Amino acid sequence: MKIKPQAAIIIVIAIFVVGIVAANLGGIWKTQSTKVPVKYRDEKLAEVYNPADIRGSYSFSEISSLFKIPLKDLADAFGLSEGEAANFKCKDLETKYAGSQYEIGTGSVKMFTAYYLGLPYTPSEETYLPGAALQVLKEKGKMTKEQLEYVSKHLLPAKQ
Repeated sequence: MKIKPQAAIIIVIAIFVVGIVAANLGGIWKTQSTKVPVKYRDEKLAEVYNPADIRGSYSFSEISSLFKIPLKDLADAFGLSEGEAANFKCKDLETKYAGSQYEIGTGSVKMFTAYYLGLPYTPSEETYLPGAALQVLKEKGKMTKEQLEYVSKHLLPAKQ
């Protein structure tokens, strides 16, 4: 049996359309990011978002909203104005602190968020914070003694 080229094109297009519609109806096809971090798997923290799932594309206002951290505290910790912080993305910290010998980036935001909220977090690498972050954490954070010791040893020098 031979199929005409026009019929083959129509059949292929129909298969794609039906596949997309079926995937969309089944909830498999997603074209937009939801930007909602996963929650802890620990039974005690089952309803709490895990800061380790913060991505570089998250803005400070999204982090503020999801984790209930005042935007001003995030801005102060990372040396930004409140207006600048609203749309500032975590990944942009690498550019802001590019001249530093220490890396300040998304990992720093993850650590700050966890320590601010008193949540468990173990940095996966040498993670540093700006000096202002320690002041915010001491005043408003819920760090453990071990977390405070870690942050105290992983701060950018004051001249940065």
